[in-house]
Amino acid sequence: MVAHTLEILEFNKIVQSISEYSVSEAGKQLLFDQNIEDNEKNWKEKINAVFEIKKLFDNSLYLPQLSLPDIQPIIKKVFIEGIVLDSFEIGAVIKYLQSALKLKIFLQQNIQNNLIQNNLDFYEESQLVKYLSKFIRQDGNIRDENVKILLDIKSKIARVNKTINNIIGKYTTDPVISSYMQDTNPTLRDNRVVIPLKENFKGKIKGIIHASSARGMTLFVEPVELFDYNNEIIELEEQYKIEIHKILRELTEKIREKKEEINNIFHKISYLDTIIARAHFAYTNKCILPETIEKGIVIKNARHFLLGKNAVPIDIIINGNTKALLISGPNTGGKTLSLKTAGLSVLMNQFAVGIIADEGSAISFYNNVLADIGDEQSIAGSLSTFSAHMNNISKIISLSTEKTLVLLDEPGTGTDPDEGSSLAMAIFDTLLERNVNFLATTHQATLKNYVAGKGDIANVSVAYNSETYKPEYKMIYGLPGESFGIDIAEKNNIENSVIEKARKYIGSEKININKLIKEIVLKQQEITDKEKEIEKKEKLVAETRREISLKELSLKQKEYELRNTEKRNLNIFLKESRQKIENIIRKIIETKVDDESKKEAREFILEIENQIEKADFKIENDINEYIGYDEDIEPGTEVYIGENRQKGEILRALKNNKFLVLTGMLKVEVAKKDIYVIKDKPKKVKKIKAEVLHHDLNKSDKPVFELDIRGIRAEEAISRVETQIDSALINGFTMFSIIHGHGEGILRNVISEYLTSSPVVKKFYYAHPESGGFGKTVVEL
Repeated sequence: MVAHTLEILEFNKIVQSISEYSVSEAGKQLLFDQNIEDNEKNWKEKINAVFEIKKLFDNSLYLPQLSLPDIQPIIKKVFIEGIVLDSFEIGAVIKYLQSALKLKIFLQQNIQNNLIQNNLDFYEESQLVKYLSKFIRQDGNIRDENVKILLDIKSKIARVNKTINNIIGKYTTDPVISSYMQDTNPTLRDNRVVIPLKENFKGKIKGIIHASSARGMTLFVEPVELFDYNNEIIELEEQYKIEIHKILRELTEKIREKKEEINNIFHKISYLDTIIARAHFAYTNKCILPETIEKGIVIKNARHFLLGKNAVPIDIIINGNTKALLISGPNTGGKTLSLKTAGLSVLMNQFAVGIIADEGSAISFYNNVLADIGDEQSIAGSLSTFSAHMNNISKIISLSTEKTLVLLDEPGTGTDPDEGSSLAMAIFDTLLERNVNFLATTHQATLKNYVAGKGDIANVSVAYNSETYKPEYKMIYGLPGESFGIDIAEKNNIENSVIEKARKYIGSEKININKLIKEIVLKQQEITDKEKEIEKKEKLVAETRREISLKELSLKQKEYELRNTEKRNLNIFLKESRQKIENIIRKIIETKVDDESKKEAREFILEIENQIEKADFKIENDINEYIGYDEDIEPGTEVYIGENRQKGEILRALKNNKFLVLTGMLKVEVAKKDIYVIKDKPKKVKKIKAEVLHHDLNKSDKPVFELDIRGIRAEEAISRVETQIDSALINGFTMFSIIHGHGEGILRNVISEYLTSSPVVKKFYYAHPESGGFGKTVVEL
């Protein structure tokens, strides 16, 4: 891209804003060094990577805490043999490599993009980090606790210091000697412990005077008794420094051995930082990834980034047979802003941050954006405004191809209007012949008429309220715009006589054209208002129809659920009654009752089974009416699950063709074959919080009518009760009993506490005396 265009459109401010999201200083600097992509393949790879990371931010998944100091100067040092890094530089390397590893793990787990994965293709040097961390902390401090020789030296220093303190204590606690001292606290001079002695008591303490205070009132004396100990401290501290230097030299060599690998990590992480910064910028500013089209621009509600919240959305459309736009209208109406918004959108898109516009926008890939906007007067170059513009446009024409977007602000102004218009038309013709997309602004009626007779360039006006004389910041396609020059002059208190003369000079033909344009604009506004009114009514009708359909579906569902409940109750009744009936039949046979009684008992059982078959048949018919089997299953879809058609909602897809389904207070894993989608049911968007309880419908565990837990430990008893409740909910059981026996009441109390805390238990109570009394608990769900 031409630097002149970037300067005019203030693109550097965009890059500056993006760089504020960089995690590292190196990444920030690299952003400023990167160019706008003019290679479409490279651009697609980069922008796809940016929007993959943006998806993470959209889903509230953010990067781990990272600390990436600028280690480039440190890496350069390592490449020079003999240089030893200090502990803080080594700490920075440790910190950088640890953050690089965290970033690598995070991105590998959450992003499958090839460009990102390729830049994560480095060995993380965890062994090197582990070794360096044994001796140096991230903040650069030495871990001397891990080095025996350093510990020994520090221990010796501590012992000598203790001796020194004892000697000093003798002086400070002696009332006579302490009276000679300016201060009872010792101090250091030349790394030696000394006593601050009053000048008039010079010679009272035997030793060496190392210095005196500025006014000579205090002498700093090292007592004779401290000579050897001070010398020993200095020697020990020197030994400590030597040992530290040895360690730093060894650690530097370890880093030097991996200098190429570390340098590779640094450059890849810095590049990834530029991708992440773009993604964060795009997320914060609600940028979208526009569709790429072969030719033209279709930007819906484009907003100029540098205007922030004050930006008014506009539509910029160059597509089909239309190659260019000529924008006209009054000053301050937004003509130049439209040019800049179009140009900046293209630049932002090709810098891989997308555009600030609505979904459904589309832009072709341009190799260059060339602009001539604003006052180009050059005093230094002795050029007039017109000459400066012509010089710039000359360069634009020479560089323009069918892959160029050109922005021209009022071409042909600054000279004779007729000559300027002719020159502008010739420029337009040349660009159109080269199949160049361009946007231009004008006030000249000749250019508006020129466009009216051509099919490949469209007149566009910026809306302006002729009554309030205020811009409306809307683009009206197909109509040229008035400049309202005389009207604005009148509004700004120019004398009436001047205004009247101006209207006479402009001519009746021009006035009639302007009047016609006004009438067309008003008619178009009326049509737009009517269209909005019709659209509103259509939405109201569609909503009413949808509500009616939902009510019909709701009625069918309630009918189905009632029948399904009836079937479940019949099933439960049959299972509970079958054994009792068989016992009755057995007694009948044993007591040799007549055949007629036997026949009646068998017919009773058959009648129950027939009722269940009829309920099954009816339910299956209902299922075919509003339950689908082959529909796509997405989160939020309302479904029925299992053979008992338990109602639920899809939460998300799992592996092995299974789905996580919310049913009642439970989350269960269900195979796709056991899921029945309710037709035409709108998907829920409200998030539902529920007790997390996984249960696999394919498992064979079934609920029982009486759960016997006598003689087992409390923990196992609770586990069996939990399983029983899960299975009962899944299979449509609403009541069962637990036999826990009488005993000492321990098991009974444990079960009672558990049932009290369970959110799915409606109520529970002890059985009737003849059915078990306090030894059995009946549970209702």
